Amino acid sequence: MNHIRVPAAKYVVMEFEGDIGDEEDALDYLWHSWFPRNNCVPAYSPTLEVFMNERSLCDWDNLKLKLCIPITGQKFI
Repeated sequence: MNHIRVPAAKYVVMEFEGDIGDEEDALDYLWHSWFPRNNCVPAYSPTLEVFMNERSLCDWDNLKLKLCIPITGQKFI
């Protein structure tokens, strides 16, 4: 495991439960629907997955996590 320093940022956080395919759909929704509707601009910073159940780390069919996408203070025009 590597350790990195993540710069301070504001994040959109989406709680998620489901399989790996559902996670892809959730991220697609955030990027293509939620961000434009809410005038949010993603920041150039790491996107994080926070696993809420350590047993789900390798169980791709039963994930429970928080999807964290960094945002800037800018708005879509």
